[in-house]
Amino acid sequence: MKLLVENKNDLNMVLKKVDLIKTSNISRFEGNLYRDGCRQLASKTFFSVLRSLKKTTKTPVTDVLATAIGVSFPFIAIRSKKVGGATYKIPVHLQEQKEVPLAVKTLVRGSCGRKMGVSSKNLEKELLLVLRGDGVAIQKKNAAHALAFNNRAYVKYL
Repeated sequence: MKLLVENKNDLNMVLKKVDLIKTSNISRFEGNLYRDGCRQLASKTFFSVLRSLKKTTKTPVTDVLATAIGVSFPFIAIRSKKVGGATYKIPVHLQEQKEVPLAVKTLVRGSCGRKMGVSSKNLEKELLLVLRGDGVAIQKKNAAHALAFNNRAYVKYL
């Protein structure tokens, strides 16, 4: 149960004890950021985002991440099921252990979709937009909820 927190003497990170939920959020973000085996590059990118978020919001970054994840995770997923030659999109409640990873994934993928600037700046912009109630992750969540609301009659096919 350790969290990486910024050390004031230099820009390296030191370990400090906090609860497991906040630590797992950080490792989830890092896991979704890295590609092609570049875990160290993903870690550097993510911690530069955390440093800049700490400066702009002036709140602990673990709280910022927790609120961004809490705002952006969907409660309902869509499953496709074939019934009698027709395919229906059926709304299904997500399990609790799948909500947070899906929220982190949509936050990271939403920031990767931006074609301007460095990926760390894009992730920072996405997190700040989600805190305000905008952003790609919120749009995806609202689209999934709207689709589930429109297809609520097909729940009988589960």
